[in-house]
Amino acid sequence: MTETPRGRSILETVGSIASILTVLGGVTVFFFSTPVDLLNKVKSHTVRSLTLAVPATGASVLDGQLQVCGTADLDPQWVLVALVQSPDQLTYYVTGGGAIAVGTDGKWRTGGHLGSMDAKELARESGKNFKVIVVALDDRGQRQLQPALAKEAATGGFVTTAIPHNAMRVQADVHPVVDDSDDTQGSCDEFMAAED
Repeated sequence: MTETPRGRSILETVGSIASILTVLGGVTVFFFSTPVDLLNKVKSHTVRSLTLAVPATGASVLDGQLQVCGTADLDPQWVLVALVQSPDQLTYYVTGGGAIAVGTDGKWRTGGHLGSMDAKELARESGKNFKVIVVALDDRGQRQLQPALAKEAATGGFVTTAIPHNAMRVQADVHPVVDDSDDTQGSCDEFMAAED
């Protein structure tokens, strides 16, 4: 079968349209995916490191008097917040009063309470595993956690919350004890005083 000039012209036009659509599809994918990729890359670089020095996983915390400290290298718009998850809960409560200041040497510390404030209930919780979680939050994460922080400040009580999805976090599994011979938490005073 021989091609006619008109048939060749139609094939060339169809081929050109297909090429144009392929290029437009590639450009569209680039423009819609690149900003998201760039945003994720920027977010991942604003928190360069986050460590939890005290308590270590497996530590025992005497009478629920929690010490939490570590190091962080993050941009100023990010904040650290300490949370605790009780053994039978899926949500977390804020401990330490909210945003944690990071020193110029990159070290930070806060305190708080692990378990019940009632001595009898704390004795029942002795040995149960709690999670201590420190999260680095960007503006969006801070807005998600703000209602819990405001309610805790107003009531002085524990307010449960969820961890924002985009938070960077570190955690240790610890348990309260009521006998001081079992206290293995470690000391934030020693950590903060240590030279790097």
